[in-house]
Amino acid sequence: MGFLRKVLTGKFPGSRRRRSEAEHREHEDAEGEFPAAAVRRHALDTLPRLPTPRRPITPIPADPQQQQQQQQQHPPCYFFRLPPEIRLQIYRLLLTGREIHLDMRYTAADTTTPHSIRGASLSPHGRRWRWHASTCHRHPAAHPLADRCTWGGGLPTACHLYRPTRSPQHEQHQKHQKREGEEQDEGEGDKEEEEEEEEEEEEEEDNDDDDSECRVGREVMGLLLACRLTYRECVGLVYGENVMHVGSGALLLHTEALLPRERAAAVRSLVVRVAEEAAWDYADEHLGLRRPGLDAYHAMLARLPRAFPRLRALTVALHGSLRRGRVRWRQGERETLDPAQVRHRLLETMDAVVRGYNHNNHHHNHNNNNHVGVPELAECVLALAHDAFDRVMGADRAAADRVQESKEGRVSGSSGWVQFWRPVTVAPGARGGEAAPETGYWVRRVSPWEADDDRLGTGLSLSL
Repeated sequence: MGFLRKVLTGKFPGSRRRRSEAEHREHEDAEGEFPAAAVRRHALDTLPRLPTPRRPITPIPADPQQQQQQQQQHPPCYFFRLPPEIRLQIYRLLLTGREIHLDMRYTAADTTTPHSIRGASLSPHGRRWRWHASTCHRHPAAHPLADRCTWGGGLPTACHLYRPTRSPQHEQHQKHQKREGEEQDEGEGDKEEEEEEEEEEEEEEDNDDDDSECRVGREVMGLLLACRLTYRECVGLVYGENVMHVGSGALLLHTEALLPRERAAAVRSLVVRVAEEAAWDYADEHLGLRRPGLDAYHAMLARLPRAFPRLRALTVALHGSLRRGRVRWRQGERETLDPAQVRHRLLETMDAVVRGYNHNNHHHNHNNNNHVGVPELAECVLALAHDAFDRVMGADRAAADRVQESKEGRVSGSSGWVQFWRPVTVAPGARGGEAAPETGYWVRRVSPWEADDDRLGTGLSLSL
């Protein structure tokens, strides 16, 4: 470090100039700010975990007689006087039918503004694990591969998919026309004060929209924490009747440490998005996976049957072209993965995932001596971008017996797709060793999708 510092400041070693004592003390102080132990500390060392034993947050069913006595002493509000089935319908209208992002990310950005870096701390030394939860607001015609809700920041990351009926360009145009009209009106009073008041009102409306349309904190957590009865009646609906989106490897590899088992088991529909950076760049640094690449993909996806054991619908979306390989340090270049190797590892991993869910179903039903227990994985899709699919799965699509195609993308501008069926032979103990007709999953090719100017307010391309 000393040699490099001298070279950069023009003080080469040949000059034999020594630093003064003051410079030496400054150098030691600078090194003391970031001790070696702190630099070498792994991200998983600071991963938050559920307390053991857990705090009494989950309510225990109360004694009916005791509950009746409490209601006589403290009459409940009008809402709790409604029949339980009516309350359940209200809960479903408020809390279900959405797509919710739920991630634990290792990042330095810290902001309370949804999808904005305003007020964020971007120092590389301030990285820590942070929960991210928001309602997915991508365009309905866009495939999960085009989703950018968890990226945050301004244009062109997420906000051009947010509130598609109001674009920044459209709002600026309206403000400009309004100002021109006010300047032509000579009978108005103080224009500056009115403009300031209008801008404040617009900011308040924008903040309200962000909280209501994007964030789930006020709407869900405020209701769940209102009382124990509300928590008991609502928490299962939030996890079980919404589509959960997970894009972080930490939540897949360490589910038991981050989510209560009963909540993870309540999830029925899941979308898993794996970026190339998660499998290559940050596999070791953030997730502790010593072998990045295809092995990292396998490690994260193979955990699904244990992490979320009662899924009915699963979509695995892999970002990128699946070309990058290991770096050859001597040659100074990155090797390209063999398409046959990528195909073998991905299909092998997804086959294991489907078998794992069939094993969960058989094991649960056998222990309970019934045939109604855990529902089987009814829908499973492996989604790839068009270039990755053509390169890796093109031959399988040509040889597949079952092929489906969606032509909506050509007509309405949505994400068109083509998929083929991949059959999976289940374990001998699950179904007698025979492959059931519906045992398997779809391998889907997602076509590039471009945002429409009139619909999304921008002309940005979302080609994958």
